[in-house]
Amino acid sequence: MLVHKAVSGFSQGQEEFLELVYRLTASGRAAKTSVLANELKTTLGTVTNLVERLEKKGLVIHQPYKGIILTYKGRRVASNVVERHRLLELFLIKFLKIPSKRAHKYACKMEHSVDKEVVSAIANLLSNKGEA
Repeated sequence: MLVHKAVSGFSQGQEEFLELVYRLTASGRAAKTSVLANELKTTLGTVTNLVERLEKKGLVIHQPYKGIILTYKGRRVASNVVERHRLLELFLIKFLKIPSKRAHKYACKMEHSVDKEVVSAIANLLSNKGEA
């Protein structure tokens, strides 16, 4: 099975996971594995395996009986994904007139393949329109 590598060098699944942990831990609490499995529509075993791989890469810390938190490196990767998503979604809505629900869905797919050059160009375009 071929795993798609996102622009960051991590797989799309890894980026999605980091993004979800980022959103779930925004309030300062650790992300529970059961919540992650439910949100990702997968099993606890799959989440556990992914957490182990991401721990080895220095992206997350698993605190037994507490949950998962992002390391500094993990937060950087996740915040970049969130920013790419936000810019893409705004671009799709404002310039291409895609309805917001569909724009969100498309941005979720696109955020993993758009590099810094494209993100920068979209950010400049949006800031010139007063949107970013």
